[in-house]
Amino acid sequence: MKEDLKDTVDIQIVAFPQEGMYMYKGGLELVEEALKMGADVVGGIPHYEPAREFGEKSVHDIVKLALKYDKMIDVHCDETDDPHSRFVELLNGLVYMEDYGTRTTASHTCSFGSADDSSAFRMLDIFQKTKMNFIA
Repeated sequence: MKEDLKDTVDIQIVAFPQEGMYMYKGGLELVEEALKMGADVVGGIPHYEPAREFGEKSVHDIVKLALKYDKMIDVHCDETDDPHSRFVELLNGLVYMEDYGTRTTASHTCSFGSADDSSAFRMLDIFQKTKMNFIA
């Protein structure tokens, strides 16, 4: 279908673990298998993981997979009003270190609107440096 419609529409397939990469055994492997099968983008949803540490691990793994397979990144990041949900900060820092910001999108970033001014200001500075796509 992607090939048939290429003159009409751009279709991107996202390897997206809808319930979280670590909410079930083998989730990471399924995402990687989708990339091997030709998915265009590595997706994630760290705030759905069973604990904060698993959310952080998923963000690290998303970036590693994107680099390994030369894929774009699209993370539903902090889709909550909880100002302590700060996975977008981690994602931004990791893509900054890898110079991968222009190939990265953080979407559904609701908690950023609840961040205190000092945290938001610091993060905005790094967002400008990474040029990461940011969808509120």
